[in-house]
Amino acid sequence: MRLIKQAKKAIVVAPAAFLASGAVMAQEVDTAGLVSTIEGAMGPVGAVGLAVLGVLAAIMVFSLIRRVMR
Repeated sequence: MRLIKQAKKAIVVAPAAFLASGAVMAQEVDTAGLVSTIEGAMGPVGAVGLAVLGVLAAIMVFSLIRRVMR
């Protein structure tokens, strides 16, 4: 019984020790390059989004006009 309690304690303590040691040795992640890439792509992505919305609006207007003509 005593051995089982010690094994349970080891099972609980081992992952906690592993996570704590990983946090101590962790380094800060440099995201400056990723952020600048995303900010640089905002213009073209916005233009594509605007074009898609324009096409959808044209389709909607065409279908509404066609419905009125019937």
